[in-house]
Amino acid sequence: MSSALDRLLVSASHARPGLAIHTEIALREAHAGDESGLAPITPGAVIVARDADDVSAVLSLATRERVSVTPRAGATGKAGGAIPDADGIALVLTGLDRELEIDAGDRIAVAGAGVVLAKLREAARAQHLFYGPDPSSLESATIGGNVATNASGPSSLKHGSTARWVRGLEVVTGAGTHLAMPSRVSKSTVGLDLAQLLVGSEGMLGVVTRVFVRLEPAPERVALASVSLSSLESIGPALVAIDRAHVAPRAIELLDDEALSTLRAARTDHALDPRAVAILFVELEGSEHGVDDDLSRLDDALSPIAIDVRLARNETEREALWKIRRDTSVALKKSAKHKLSEDVVVPRSKVGALIATARRLGVEHGVRMPSYGHAGDGNLHVNFLWEDDAQRPDVDRAMAALFREVIALGGTISGEHGIGRAKAAYLPLAHDPARLAMQREVKRLFDPAGILNPGKVLG
Repeated sequence: MSSALDRLLVSASHARPGLAIHTEIALREAHAGDESGLAPITPGAVIVARDADDVSAVLSLATRERVSVTPRAGATGKAGGAIPDADGIALVLTGLDRELEIDAGDRIAVAGAGVVLAKLREAARAQHLFYGPDPSSLESATIGGNVATNASGPSSLKHGSTARWVRGLEVVTGAGTHLAMPSRVSKSTVGLDLAQLLVGSEGMLGVVTRVFVRLEPAPERVALASVSLSSLESIGPALVAIDRAHVAPRAIELLDDEALSTLRAARTDHALDPRAVAILFVELEGSEHGVDDDLSRLDDALSPIAIDVRLARNETEREALWKIRRDTSVALKKSAKHKLSEDVVVPRSKVGALIATARRLGVEHGVRMPSYGHAGDGNLHVNFLWEDDAQRPDVDRAMAALFREVIALGGTISGEHGIGRAKAAYLPLAHDPARLAMQREVKRLFDPAGILNPGKVLG
């Protein structure tokens, strides 16, 4: 432990009596990694915050002592954003979970940053309300982490990512300053919207402690259609046909041929059409009669293109189809010794080109590269699967080539996972020097000592 960290821990224990400070190796190792697949790094100490004042005290002292701080809660991120520094602090925010208010009249939820997303959604549902973002990690991810990464999921096609739902925030900046930006109103044009600036900032600017999000009336009905396609080339025409059917899907998810092959090999294909080379899952919502009408129009539009359109008309059938989609990542992970998943985005019209590019790069570099994900908004999870540790340089070359190709297609290198530690070296592909310089100036304003999540995003 460095002398600076030692001084910080002593000062923090005096400033905040009862603050949970841990230096035992087992607990430090338990807070060393996330779900990115990157090598974990054991922090010098773990501090579990109870409230915003704890956060402020720790960040003020960290600024004074120049000790790095990595905020973390569910640690479900895929980009290494919650991996701490070896001589730094892992600041755990799961204890900020005691506040959860659902204001049905104003359709607002107010939650502590440590509230698990599934709990927020369930509380809203109990009031016949709906919170849109639905990342696959919702059972363990926290609302504060979702804000930090601007998390999204399948339903972001219709409902948008976290940023679209955030009304206000309470944040502690890198210097320890409380920044209160609460809001219960649906409109505001009073000055710069700093809350939106913080959404997606990946813990570089401040630590979110309290979140205000809008809610909507829950849909009367949700239904799902499974669309079996005979070729990868049919994906583009199928997406066009869905648009021309004049329906507004909540989600359009895709499994390509390699993802399907892996599911079948894993014996999780009981509901898959054996003829399908690719499958789309199209989810609709609305009134009872409106969903029936949309399903009928969807069936008519896709029948000339698809091998089969299977309509899940009740919750049991819908859940069986969604289970296939949820099983995909697990099946891919089990099928190889190593797996990395990148969440690149291209214009929706280029989804077919993205899949073809991934297939070509996989052949060129000797790496399996199956794709699945959110075809409706062009955000696909292109996976890298390999067996031999010695192949990692080939994987890195394939990844860099994929990012360059995605930029050339008019896309970008992350749609929902963020940059974190994993993609920091590739950020200049997506942002020009002037844009990067401006972001670094903003970082210095919020975090003058550079103690928040160093080495992530902006390097």
